[in-house]
Amino acid sequence: MQDTQTLAVFIIGFYLWQKGTKEAGSKKGNRLLFSSGAVFFLSYTFKNLFLYLLPVPIAAFGIYLLMYCRDKSTLKKLFKGFVFLCAGMLSSFILWFTAFYLPFKGPISEFGKFFTTQQMFPEKSISLYANNLYRTFLFKYVSTSPAVLFGSFLFLFILLFWIYTKKQNHIPAPDVFLGIWFGTCFLFLGIISYRPTRYFLPIIPVMCVMAARFLVALYKTSKIKLNQKTHWSFYPLGAAVLTLLIHRCLIPWIYRNFQIKPADAFPFVYPGTVEFIISLIIAAALTAYIASPKILKNRREISLPKYLSLSVIILLVLPSLYLEGKHYYNWARLPQYFVRNLGKDIEKYVGQSGSIGGMDAPGAAFDTPYKVLISYEKFVNYKKNPITQYGLTHLFLVDNRDIHEKDYYFNKYPDEMKDATFLNQYHINKKETVFYLYSLVDPKVLSVSLPEKISLYDDSLEVKVRIKNCDFRQPKKICLNWALFPQTPSQRLTASGSGDELQCWIPPETEKEFILYGRPPSQPGKYKLFLYWEPEKQLYYKVEDMEHERGSIIRDEQSLRDKAVYHAADRHRRTGFLSYGSYRSFRPGLYEAVFRLKIGSNKHNATVIRIEAVSDLGRKVISKIDLQGNDFSGEKEYKSFVLPFKLEETTRDLELRIFSMGRTDVWADDIRLVFREGIWGTDILTV
Repeated sequence: MQDTQTLAVFIIGFYLWQKGTKEAGSKKGNRLLFSSGAVFFLSYTFKNLFLYLLPVPIAAFGIYLLMYCRDKSTLKKLFKGFVFLCAGMLSSFILWFTAFYLPFKGPISEFGKFFTTQQMFPEKSISLYANNLYRTFLFKYVSTSPAVLFGSFLFLFILLFWIYTKKQNHIPAPDVFLGIWFGTCFLFLGIISYRPTRYFLPIIPVMCVMAARFLVALYKTSKIKLNQKTHWSFYPLGAAVLTLLIHRCLIPWIYRNFQIKPADAFPFVYPGTVEFIISLIIAAALTAYIASPKILKNRREISLPKYLSLSVIILLVLPSLYLEGKHYYNWARLPQYFVRNLGKDIEKYVGQSGSIGGMDAPGAAFDTPYKVLISYEKFVNYKKNPITQYGLTHLFLVDNRDIHEKDYYFNKYPDEMKDATFLNQYHINKKETVFYLYSLVDPKVLSVSLPEKISLYDDSLEVKVRIKNCDFRQPKKICLNWALFPQTPSQRLTASGSGDELQCWIPPETEKEFILYGRPPSQPGKYKLFLYWEPEKQLYYKVEDMEHERGSIIRDEQSLRDKAVYHAADRHRRTGFLSYGSYRSFRPGLYEAVFRLKIGSNKHNATVIRIEAVSDLGRKVISKIDLQGNDFSGEKEYKSFVLPFKLEETTRDLELRIFSMGRTDVWADDIRLVFREGIWGTDILTV
């Protein structure tokens, strides 16, 4: 999102640059170039990563200036425009330096040092960056659009051909800009060590424009004129572009679409040596053929077949429309707006105002009204405690293979984090990246007391609760209530005693004691208290999106989303999990998992399906139910089964699993988790 804004400003600068270049030397042209320079530097102020793009307008204008070095009148006009371009960039720099950089020099320097030494260029070995460039992800990202993938690199070859065969004033200034823009992005995004998908965004517009320029040039061309006096350097450069085109575009695309290689990304990310040698031989052969004296002497121009241009355009555009259209169609059927949905979910927990800290807090809170703070070790805002210094109310912490922000906060700030309340977690790329939302201002129960013993004849029970509002901003309204549950094992969790809800207000950072009245249990035994003040919540699991050991995803009109996981029984009676995961963390509370299932035959008295809730990768079974065939009222008809369980402490990596015994066909449709969070008392009540 930040990259999109920055890139949009850069594109505006490019528009002003090309308009100004056409009228360089005139008052209007100079004003446009001055404005473009100011806008170009302004794009850098949006995000410092765009520093590598700042030289592009200067370099492009400088190269275009040199192309007119023999035309003194045009050179003079262009040089005057070049001065205005630099002056525009300088004016924005002075404004940024005095108004922004000097007041915040410390945090900006910390951020830049961390970003440069740890993420972008962590080593000094040239071989590392050469390998990064060799295995760039760029080709994988644009591999679904042949028009962009092939068209952009073919345009580079055409641009190189123009430079060597045309007069300089026949090459438009925007084409020079596009070539410098693409080359800068390709080198920088190829060699850096840390390159998430969003970092490749600046190269996408220029590749699309280059592809469009190629298609237009191809459509308008009927003859290719060869120049006998072409400089020798054209041929190795042209061969290099052709090698890249064949090796990283043509061969990988053939491999993928004709399924010659099983790996989906091969060799878009991991190019093979054999493929490189083949590409080099083909490119060298084509170059040698074009460069041979016989061809240059006898055929100074090549006439293209009548419908060749149109055929090439169709072969590039139609597959692109199909592949990209299929992706968009699949998304449009069930559109997912992750950031918007994430923002709405965070608003349910945070409320009307808040200050959220964390490395990815700006992205999480993009569509929310909250203040955000980036804070991480050796990154920025880490030398002082950011929780107390900036008055943070919530934390949005990431945990993946490279960054363990949650552990960092709990180890670095134990006093503040011991009272932090876990609210929710969010998954990206299944298990690879997990975000945790914590509250630093949720109410905290300080003590709960109830009698050790009561009589069956008592008709009322008092529970004393001392609770603190940790929110320093505003009073907190809570709806306190309690329930008692027997300590004896039971298939269902049914409250044997319940309280009367008490609505109360607690001033900011204030402790208050309340007495909650209610009805005691009607049966003798030992009971445990569950105290709660939050409403009941629901969470839906799409079984087809969960992990599978057995079964396949099929269309099923009886399912809620026309999809189900189906496991067919066979004579080998293969057993296994139809679904497991999704490894979420949950707070203490009461839970009911509702599984929607159907089977092919209900004639079996033995167990056909086991449903269970587990943690610790299945080593700890929290609750389970074995379902027999006769538990289903009908055959091939969905029925819902409830699996109740309780969590007495925050539980990580909770899984809801469906295990098929292989005795009959099984369909799994949906899992709905209904839960109410709270705390479990430590005292036991004896009746």
